[in-house]
Amino acid sequence: MSKLHFLLLILPIYISCNHSEGGQPPPPASSSEAKVDPLKDVSALYSGLVTFDENKSEISVSSSPKLEQMADMISLPASHIAWLFYKNLKECPYDSIRVALHLTNGSNPVFSFPKGQLKIVNERIKVYDEVGELFKNGDYNRLYKMFAPDVAAQMTQHDLGTFCNEVFESNGKPVGYTFQGFTFFNLSGKNKELIHMAGMLHRVKQDTPLSLYVDPENGQLYSIKFDY
Repeated sequence: MSKLHFLLLILPIYISCNHSEGGQPPPPASSSEAKVDPLKDVSALYSGLVTFDENKSEISVSSSPKLEQMADMISLPASHIAWLFYKNLKECPYDSIRVALHLTNGSNPVFSFPKGQLKIVNERIKVYDEVGELFKNGDYNRLYKMFAPDVAAQMTQHDLGTFCNEVFESNGKPVGYTFQGFTFFNLSGKNKELIHMAGMLHRVKQDTPLSLYVDPENGQLYSIKFDY
């Protein structure tokens, strides 16, 4: 396995969880526009029965075919739902946002996402969007510049471009992307927290997962996993 392959694909991590379709959040509404329902994107993307308990600051989603399809990785859509709600709030009055999911298998997991984490994800979503656009456009020189300096020092722009082109020969070039959720975790062997931003890379032949490992402080990339 090449050094580049190691850097991009299997950066060793230990995840300590505490526990988005569509990366780009819409532009903020002007004061003349109608108030936005913070649940509108959750309802549109997950359908089913979507409610919000103000007292618990808890979103409840049930009878959702999309959630049923993602039952084996349910914490991912839970984080996505919390972010979709958060980004549509003009101001967030809650210390955290709870997400209660109700599945047909009898499972009823509940997750809690601190406001501080949701704020960071909302700020760093542009990193996911930019990487998706650079993949679509084949601009690997700009992609290279998004990596943290100590990571970029271990590869060249040419290496990165060659590797990406080889990967995309299998399932076709990227034509789009969606954001599906996030996790904060600690980088193995270092006193460093990163965000795992996960979603799908839409490609000519077949859609494949896309994961970014992002520094929450400055938005620099530490790793990308897209080798499918």
